[in-house]
Amino acid sequence: MRRKQSSRDTWIARIAHKGSFAISGQHWCNFLATDLSSLSGTSDTKTAKHRQEIHDILMPRSSSDPAVKPRSAVGEPLVWQGHNYQPDVLPPENVVCQILWELYELNFTREFLSLDCCACQNLDLTDNEQLLERQSLILKCFAANAFMYISLPNCNSGLAADILQERLPYLQCMVHVMKSWKGTKPTIFYLAHHWPQSIPDQQAKEFEAVVVKYYCQLFLATSDVLLKFLIAFFPCS
Repeated sequence: MRRKQSSRDTWIARIAHKGSFAISGQHWCNFLATDLSSLSGTSDTKTAKHRQEIHDILMPRSSSDPAVKPRSAVGEPLVWQGHNYQPDVLPPENVVCQILWELYELNFTREFLSLDCCACQNLDLTDNEQLLERQSLILKCFAANAFMYISLPNCNSGLAADILQERLPYLQCMVHVMKSWKGTKPTIFYLAHHWPQSIPDQQAKEFEAVVVKYYCQLFLATSDVLLKFLIAFFPCS
């Protein structure tokens, strides 16, 4: 968690500049074990090479914001929402939950965007106008702009709302995205075109269950293809 927070701004700037990108399991291990703020010296050791590889992934030469750099993670406080927390000590539980929430939220939005690029019929991945149109559709599935920096909500909202009727419009937006995906669609998807308040509670529950199941099944069915797609179109370097 300390390593992730020390590079948080860099991660967000990298995604905003380049879009989604895939890195190998070994790169993740190297990232979690490396202090990216220390690149001094010309050592040719294995550790130095790993450090440089991760640095090049996060901070490509074409970065639009060269001022954004990883902070040192050694002996420095963990910074979150303007507050400093003691280094090498797990912050309070509510802070841990906030950090994990942001991580999961960013991960889901990028996963959704990448899955759409992989599953959408007749999508030209070289056509920026088409890609922006698809991104705009996916953006409607979230209560806030989930493709950039995500501010912490003061209540559960969007797809995470406590009340089903509040989640329903966002589930309908998901269906508007998924109806362009390859394959046969569940019959109940027709409810995506109905006024949310007109849908009975039982139908709304069934609709939500089918939407979630359809998304998860397609993700699992295309996980290998999706990984290859991410590596091919969003390379590490």
